[in-house]
Amino acid sequence: VLASIVAPIMAPIPGSSRMSQRLQDTLMRYGQVGLVVHFCLSGISLVSCYLAVRHQLPMDHLLELVGKHPEETAEGSHLGAGSSMVMAFVLHKALMPLRVPVTVAVTPLAAGIWKCLGR
Repeated sequence: VLASIVAPIMAPIPGSSRMSQRLQDTLMRYGQVGLVVHFCLSGISLVSCYLAVRHQLPMDHLLELVGKHPEETAEGSHLGAGSSMVMAFVLHKALMPLRVPVTVAVTPLAAGIWKCLGR
């Protein structure tokens, strides 16, 4: 059952087989604790990215990465909530190489704490 949950999580990581293998091994080893840690860190990352974008993080370089040129946007215009969410998701995905090592490092600590609490 856990393998069917882990497989879709690993699918979006392009070109990083070693990194995805480390995450998958960690998730398989620690089970539900690994999934909780992964989802919590991903949620924190996505919310942080959204807040950064929504509060006008300099977006010129990010817009170029997704194929838009900064001069195409009107001067002084702000991204709407939907556009902010899309940009936050792109930024969130770009940060995946940073989240995976953090997940791999934090999961054993979380599992130890979980075990000490007797759950």
